[in-house]
Amino acid sequence: MRRKIRERAMLKRKRKKGRILLLFVIGILFVAGVAFGNQGAGSDSIAALDDSSESNNSNGQDALQAAAKQKAAKRAAAREAERLAEESQNEAKEAVKPDIDTVANRSIKDVSSATKWKIDVSISEQKVRIYSDDELIKEWMASTGESNCTPLGSFTIKQKGEWFFSEKYKQGGKWWVAFKGNNYLFHSVPMDRRQNIIPEEAEKLGSAVSHGCIRLRVEDAKWLYDNIPGGTPVLIHN
Repeated sequence: MRRKIRERAMLKRKRKKGRILLLFVIGILFVAGVAFGNQGAGSDSIAALDDSSESNNSNGQDALQAAAKQKAAKRAAAREAERLAEESQNEAKEAVKPDIDTVANRSIKDVSSATKWKIDVSISEQKVRIYSDDELIKEWMASTGESNCTPLGSFTIKQKGEWFFSEKYKQGGKWWVAFKGNNYLFHSVPMDRRQNIIPEEAEKLGSAVSHGCIRLRVEDAKWLYDNIPGGTPVLIHN
């Protein structure tokens, strides 16, 4: 009887040990399964991050390429603008380029007339006076040469032209009438390449500030150009 009781107790202990062992195995399997699942999730996360990184890299490369294209387009546009500006400037230069040689060689024909003209230039007064038959008909304010560089003496009108421009002084003038060679002229107040009056130079009229020529108001220079014939004597004095 006691033997049977001991056998039953041993059987119960074995069963209990078996259940514990089974629970232990199940626990191990459960833990392993969770770890595997987390590892899979981690791999998926890493893969997702990799995909995201690749996507970001791709987007970044696209943005850099777009920015590079924009910079290239801007540089091309700037070069084209510079080219067009240079062409425009060259055209402007050609448009106002003085044909001084051609015009200067066109002599004014002496006009046979009973009227006797004379031009008197006073350096000290900065005045130009026009006489017709010894009668004063015009008196204008003028600007002669700085530091007395306008030549003194008696000269004769022989040549004239509508426009000239000096590259040396970056100034030009309209309605010029030469009284000594092609270097000493009556002409308008100074103008730029586009034949616009240079205001700061026009304000100096009445002072000895020219490079040797005799400056006049535009309308006075035009009158001289239109009315004074070749052969007219010019007297320049202090």
